[in-house]
Amino acid sequence: MDSSKAAKKLTVLCLHGFFNNTNVVNHQLRHYRQLFGKYVRFVPINAPFECENVFDQAIARMFKAPFYSWYFYDPSTRECRGIEESVEYVVDYINNHGPFDGVLGFSQGTMMARILLKMNEFKSTFPKLEVDLPKFGVIFSGMFTERARYFPQYDEDCLKVLTEFQQPMLYVYGDKDPLKQNIEGALVKEGDYTIIKHDYAHNIPKLKYDDLEEFARFFDRMYYNINGENMELEFSDFDI
Repeated sequence: MDSSKAAKKLTVLCLHGFFNNTNVVNHQLRHYRQLFGKYVRFVPINAPFECENVFDQAIARMFKAPFYSWYFYDPSTRECRGIEESVEYVVDYINNHGPFDGVLGFSQGTMMARILLKMNEFKSTFPKLEVDLPKFGVIFSGMFTERARYFPQYDEDCLKVLTEFQQPMLYVYGDKDPLKQNIEGALVKEGDYTIIKHDYAHNIPKLKYDDLEEFARFFDRMYYNINGENMELEFSDFDI
């Protein structure tokens, strides 16, 4: 096998949650960078809209501002203001820095990840992606608000993110998540999918034992699909 191909890391675009930034994502994913260091490169980006108000005091204390959002929900109109601009922003980033093998989203960022993976299926008009779509998706605490108008051009487009994905999908969420019912309603149990329900709340936790092994198996399978060989992971270094 070509050694240069074998050494290729998976590149995963990481889309943060509401009132987050790249510093938060780097902290959330620090354990997985340790585990997959030789095989996966996680690439977080900030959303385009700065949050004016403090949404989470704990986040504001732990991390340096500013914090960002992909869109703002307007309950009076049910519109997700800014979502079209965010899609344009992400597409532009991928066209300039991609392609990416996978996309990972957390909380609000999961809607952006779903849209990206379905870019070729919408009636709504978005900027053209000039490189290949991501080959897999990872959805952490992925919510979906049924009454929200995510797509101002064609409301029915929002339902497509709840249909079968062409790419392998990994869904990860917490049994103690206060939004668990909403998240479970947004799981797409069709096609090639894996579900991990951990014992924590609304976050990207350090998975352990069976959950960690399932998580690693998914990434190993994606690595094999793209590079034709398996990862050689050292779980002893992960400190579970």
